[in-house]
Amino acid sequence: MGTFLNFRIVEKNLNLPVSVERARQQLRAEGFSIDDDLIETYIRSAAEEIENAYALCILPTIIEEEHIRFPGVSDFLFLKKRPVIEVLEIKYLNRDNVWDNFDLNKIILTKRFETACIVPDVVSVWPETVCVDEKNYRPIVKIKYKAGFSDCEKIPSDMIQAILYKITLAYERREDPPRVSARASDALLSYHYNFLKHI
Repeated sequence: MGTFLNFRIVEKNLNLPVSVERARQQLRAEGFSIDDDLIETYIRSAAEEIENAYALCILPTIIEEEHIRFPGVSDFLFLKKRPVIEVLEIKYLNRDNVWDNFDLNKIILTKRFETACIVPDVVSVWPETVCVDEKNYRPIVKIKYKAGFSDCEKIPSDMIQAILYKITLAYERREDPPRVSARASDALLSYHYNFLKHI
């Protein structure tokens, strides 16, 4: 069984992954600004849809994850969102039922199966925690980290194109289209699919 319980966004990046001007070029609406607010809404919506579907953060975002326990003494602890830039804090309920901090110098940030994870270094192990109540799960480990591409220039081109496709579809139809088959944006993003995202 996995350790993941929940996550929340602590600090959301409010920048746009694609500029309104670039979106207008895609929509062949250069020179028109009357729909700029609507286009910005579509950009944010498209980016959020991709982030939720593919367990990604497109722009740097601070996430706090809750886990019901550490994995085995030196096993990998998988993180929900990708790509991880840095781990900011690891807190856990110790045997005295008091929140304690785990030394970040004792962990290694790595990837397994294209999924970000952390593991103790070769001379360390995960600390002992308060006992897990199997009938009433509660957060015993909290991990705060920053995930996303460091700036707009680092966002993969296929992801930018998928955002633009989604914007075009929303702008031209102005309604929820029937979902009958995979879209071009799904094909572009297939490389970024993370099969561990639901663990």
